[in-house]
Amino acid sequence: MKRTIAWVLLLAALLGLALPAAGQEVVWAREAVDFCVEQGLLDGENLRLAEPATRAELATMLTRLLALEERASLAAYSDVLPAAWYYDAMAAAVAAGLLEGEGGTLNPNGDLTREAAMTVLARAFGVAGSDAEALAGFSDSWQLDDWAVEPVASLVAQGYVSGSGGQLQPQAPMTRQEAAHLLYRLAGAVVREPEDLPETGSAVLLADALEDVQVEGSLYLGGQAETVLDNVQVSGTIVVHGGTLRMTGGSTAGEIVTMGQATVVTEGNTPVRVAGGRATVSGGGDVTAEGDVVLAEGTFATLTLLGGEARVEADAAVTEARLAGRDSRLTGEGAVEQALVTKRGCRVETAGTAVTEEVDPGLAGAVLTIAVQQEPTPTREMVATVTLSGVTGPDGRYGTLTWYGGGSLAGRQLRVPLAEGASVTVTAPGDYTGRVEATQTLRVQLTYDGESVEASQTVNQHREQLKTSVRTLEVEATVRRDTGLYRNVGLTGFIRTVPAGTVAVYYDYYGTTYGKIRLDDGTTGWVRWSDLSISSKDYVQYTDYSTEEKENFVNSIGYESDTAYLVWVSLLTQKVNVFRRANGEWYLLHTFACCSGKNTTPTEGGVFRYHSRQNYWDFGSYYVNRPMIFNGGHAFHTRTYIKGTSRLLDDTMGRPASQGCVRMYDADVNWLWDNMPFGTTVVVF
Repeated sequence: MKRTIAWVLLLAALLGLALPAAGQEVVWAREAVDFCVEQGLLDGENLRLAEPATRAELATMLTRLLALEERASLAAYSDVLPAAWYYDAMAAAVAAGLLEGEGGTLNPNGDLTREAAMTVLARAFGVAGSDAEALAGFSDSWQLDDWAVEPVASLVAQGYVSGSGGQLQPQAPMTRQEAAHLLYRLAGAVVREPEDLPETGSAVLLADALEDVQVEGSLYLGGQAETVLDNVQVSGTIVVHGGTLRMTGGSTAGEIVTMGQATVVTEGNTPVRVAGGRATVSGGGDVTAEGDVVLAEGTFATLTLLGGEARVEADAAVTEARLAGRDSRLTGEGAVEQALVTKRGCRVETAGTAVTEEVDPGLAGAVLTIAVQQEPTPTREMVATVTLSGVTGPDGRYGTLTWYGGGSLAGRQLRVPLAEGASVTVTAPGDYTGRVEATQTLRVQLTYDGESVEASQTVNQHREQLKTSVRTLEVEATVRRDTGLYRNVGLTGFIRTVPAGTVAVYYDYYGTTYGKIRLDDGTTGWVRWSDLSISSKDYVQYTDYSTEEKENFVNSIGYESDTAYLVWVSLLTQKVNVFRRANGEWYLLHTFACCSGKNTTPTEGGVFRYHSRQNYWDFGSYYVNRPMIFNGGHAFHTRTYIKGTSRLLDDTMGRPASQGCVRMYDADVNWLWDNMPFGTTVVVF
């Protein structure tokens, strides 16, 4: 219930949408959907627009749109079989540098997060060049992974992405209609005959020649073996996805970007950026290479290497080479007058080159220290100051500081000056989800140019709580087969492989697609739900705690509430305990029987706030009364009733049997409805 109601409705609300029925398009996406159907990118009979897109589906859309022909070997990836319908599309996307694997997998069927989709689309359409400053207006930009910051910032800076309500929702799934909409905005039009080129705007060019025109936008070249542009002026970018581009007759562009295995021949007046794969460039001008490049012929003013290898052939010459990426290598028999090395591990192997070294020391000698300003409680965050010292090197450099509380990502700051004494104030919640711990560890990590330094600080958390015998319900699950453990629900952010036979605690779920587990060493993460064998054991403790034990538990931990009430849902005893504050202490007021989530659909533990309610929830064949929501789609409500009657569908009470909500007797639900104010803390433990 939680995943199908809460996340979908929340995403729709944040995007300002009225959620459509499956397959039903919405007004803002209609033009984009029509475009994708017309171009064969979406099946018009099976749109499923409101469903999350997968990596395989996006790869297929791009492969079809750009007519990509080159295929990479996928032998290194264990989760893409040759018989799969998406095999060729995934192979083409990998060859073009649009998709990258992680942990030996490509995760073709995993939900596509918004940050992953935006990163892939930015690569496909050559959108780059902006830094984190473009993200300053989004309150959740810290949730972006490092690899997504530059492409997402570039899409924002160039007006393709505007977010909603001041948020980007980078870790939320991107729906098929959202992916279609962004792809359509970037692509513009599809041109198969030169005469079909629009007067203004960008276009995917699937013709092999174009002449005597001006393009007010960008051109994206498909998988054709060779494209010749003769007397063509492109105001924007030309993106080459493999094959050969020849520019003659004074043809120019703002920039040429190559992906995959590409050859570019210019007249020397258009800058070239090798964004991935390997490119061969002739003509001259300025070249920037993030991948490998061969300068075959011509005189090049500057060659900037951001990683990889550049080979200067005998018929090519470079005035100045800049080695600005770690482990860059400059080779070949051509003439390179001078080279400036600014990163470690670089090699200049061309003869007669005057080499100047101004090497950035990176994070060598850098130290992070943590000063805790406020210790955490279950309802109060840890606050600490992180200070950088021992750093050397030029000004104007910035790193990314990421911090974790209880093993989970708690925050990130994207532009931290690499300067002596630079400091950042960080916050992290107390870690009480699933079980009570005696300590809380804050871990911080500063990254820059592929390097990182870390520090951690552990603080004691209310040791008095350990004097009680209070425990929570923990459901065991056995891993069926070797499986990947991931940080995010869509199986992104690979942590490590969990061997078959591992026994873990299973405590959260996303439909019947993903399950969240905690390993013996405390590591938590998401796995495929089908990779778990979830115990059917009855874990309930049928002897309730005493009043003294309950009051000692909530008071010794130090729970806070914005109202005079506090509610503790004891999963182990299947009881809802209501406390009222008097003289600064919590006193037990009521204990109600309840029914929490069954073993396969558990009620998530944690500390929450009661924030909204409805008269009833209608689930088609059954309904519940008076849902009072405290965590996404988790709520207190009545037992289930048969639709159109007052007869109970399920009268279970006192043991786990729900989809994650907390079911109670009608009279007890009515008491909460009449007496529990919004803002009341709800502890699920």
